[in-house]
Amino acid sequence: MTTRKLIGFQVTDAKGVNIMGDGGNEIADHPSFSVIPPEAAGIAALKISPGQLLQPIFEGDIEEPGEIGFAEAATNFLNTREEFLAETAACLWEAAQNLVFGKNYADLPEAIILKDANEGMGAAGLRMEITALAPACMADWVMLSVEQQDEAAPYDWEFVPTWLANRLNTQGL
Repeated sequence: MTTRKLIGFQVTDAKGVNIMGDGGNEIADHPSFSVIPPEAAGIAALKISPGQLLQPIFEGDIEEPGEIGFAEAATNFLNTREEFLAETAACLWEAAQNLVFGKNYADLPEAIILKDANEGMGAAGLRMEITALAPACMADWVMLSVEQQDEAAPYDWEFVPTWLANRLNTQGL
């Protein structure tokens, strides 16, 4: 059995025919060779029109795929500030939980800051403090160039945890 590497998804009609570039919604407006990155598929699935599907695309399926950059995907697929804010708050909380409870992070200064805060204010208090950082995190992301965003991606697993660690180490909670 040959394993193929998933590179992303394209929008198709109900018969599986690629409709990227045909328009009809904010996702299908991208050129026909565009590929939605796997980390943005969940968001894209919420934005496609009725009768449209997300077709998995594997290495070799498209001669020269043009990945929709994660930054572009985030701004296109999270089309309201509130959705992006909620996603960022959830990512920050997840990163904080990894630092507080992750065994590999126990001795990191940022983990100690969060553990002390968790003990002092409890989980609910810490959650409020962490999620209140979402607008600042979003603002720093938006200030990056597309190239910088692509280097810092994926947003949820790389940028946000790194941003939180830097914030805690330079400014505290």
